[in-house]
Amino acid sequence: MKGLVNACLQLGALVGALSCSAIGDALGRRKSIFLAGLLALIGQILQCPAFSLAQFIVGRVILGLGIGQLSVTVPVWQSESSSAGKRGRQVIAAGIFICVGFASSSWINFGLGKVSFQPIQWRIPLAIPILFSLVICFSIFALPESPRWLVRWTKSKAQ
Repeated sequence: MKGLVNACLQLGALVGALSCSAIGDALGRRKSIFLAGLLALIGQILQCPAFSLAQFIVGRVILGLGIGQLSVTVPVWQSESSSAGKRGRQVIAAGIFICVGFASSSWINFGLGKVSFQPIQWRIPLAIPILFSLVICFSIFALPESPRWLVRWTKSKAQ
């Protein structure tokens, strides 16, 4: 059963990653990132208070959709928006943040695994990423749209 629940997240991430180019081209990079952050937020909110397996699985699928879209759209937006001289540093910085995030989540899971009240063991690690999804949703519109998408959008409107 644990494998099935985990597979639901992976399946959602696969669908989200495969659909992000169509969504990103239609909506723009920033709106696509906002939508992905919102999907991740909804999935996280559904999982935290889940008292049934069905609610938890639905939350995992929706979270997977958001994570899949974010994992593809953010690097595309980043590479399209940064100059060639800064692109390498930004890619390395993103990799460092991903590694720090994985290490932090592992330590949080390890520490909370020692708590005797079992719902706290898994609800808090599922609730912490809500903060990061909120940051993405609230901050993405303060950043510029991808110049490559803007050029493609204006060309399609001119025709």
